[in-house]
Amino acid sequence: MSISLGNAISSIKEEPKWISKCVIGALIGYVIPFVIGAIQGFLEATSVLTEGSLVCQIIVFTISLILGLYMSGFIYTTMNRVVNSSEPFKMAEWNEKNLLLTGLKVTLSCIGWILLTSLVFGLCFLIIFLGIAIVNALISALFNMFLNTDLQIITIFSGLICCVLGIIYGLYLAQFINTAFACFLKTLRFKDLIAYKKHFRIINENKHASWTLIGKNILFSLAIFGIVLALSVTIIGIVLLPFVCFAGYFVSLNLIAQYAKEIEIDKYLN
Repeated sequence: MSISLGNAISSIKEEPKWISKCVIGALIGYVIPFVIGAIQGFLEATSVLTEGSLVCQIIVFTISLILGLYMSGFIYTTMNRVVNSSEPFKMAEWNEKNLLLTGLKVTLSCIGWILLTSLVFGLCFLIIFLGIAIVNALISALFNMFLNTDLQIITIFSGLICCVLGIIYGLYLAQFINTAFACFLKTLRFKDLIAYKKHFRIINENKHASWTLIGKNILFSLAIFGIVLALSVTIIGIVLLPFVCFAGYFVSLNLIAQYAKEIEIDKYLN
């Protein structure tokens, strides 16, 4: 199968109850936390809440956290089944057991992954940045010494080099992020989320699929930005925004699920 943004969008409609399930997701993930926060802000602004405001903030945070975990559990339970099945797209049920526990597992895994990946790729970026800085300094010195080039031109040239290399690094990092989550959607295991050696092998052996997914990611980002921008100018559009954003989660993860199936990710995780 090929990686298709159109299929990622249309597959959501294969779920018979996709509208009602997405509406519930929008309410749980966006509307209810927003309403609770707005009520809290109003009460604090009108001085109704004074001494008990800290307790109220803790309660609001706890409710929002639980709702977020529940929504994450629903999304990742759904996508784990999608990756491991050849059947048409089908969402989990909102009343299933263990959604909260799955959401907690996913959240802790993602936090651990962010911390570890930031350290690993942050060190890589620092090394690359230092290398670029040294090379730029040498080039600037040589240009200034032998060609007497204007320092401003050298600075612009160096800046362009840094921008190009930064974009290349960002695209390469995006491939690792996509591959990490493809592995994670398959197993929901933290060890597969940080299996950098496996990720490197997958990217190296599936360059076309990996770059294709990057292209679809860019198209989806542009599309969702345009949709959100268009909806934000009307009241009805603003009301629809939570629904669109929740469905957007499935579209983005559907692209990764297609990638996982395209490269036959099972053979890398045994």
